[in-house]
Amino acid sequence: MRPVPFRTDAEVTAALDPTVAHLRAGGLIAYPTETVYGLGSRPRAAEVLVLPGGSGRLPDALRGPEGGIAVRWTSHRGMARLVRALGEPVTSTSANLPGAPPAPGAEAIVRDFAPALEAGTLLVLDGGVLGNSPSSTVVDCTRQAPRLIREGALTLAELRRAAGRLAP
Repeated sequence: MRPVPFRTDAEVTAALDPTVAHLRAGGLIAYPTETVYGLGSRPRAAEVLVLPGGSGRLPDALRGPEGGIAVRWTSHRGMARLVRALGEPVTSTSANLPGAPPAPGAEAIVRDFAPALEAGTLLVLDGGVLGNSPSSTVVDCTRQAPRLIREGALTLAELRRAAGRLAP
């Protein structure tokens, strides 16, 4: 299966219905974000600011060791449209093999995840090469004092400037 074009408004519009159908059938997607490509599914089928709560609405298997759910809000317009069309969130993790850097574009995902693509379980949304952006910053907010789990596109210094003493 070839990657689905997902760059222009027209390409996103054309991709929405088949991608929603693929996700609702239990499939996985590889998709562009504003930083790196992600791998995802519907939460009911299967991580990124960590929050407590959501009891009964999301599977416990999605919770981290402290019981939190990781939430990622992307500014990628195509993905925002897809989430609205799906009517529920999409899980998220970086699209890479263990120990490897995140994929910069659809070609690397096709290469690295060829068996899933050939089996039809993975649909790749081709948003082009995303550049050399760092991954998302992850902050654990399940405790009284926030804790930085991974520094990424938003640095700890930027967090502290924006949030003051509330930052990790």
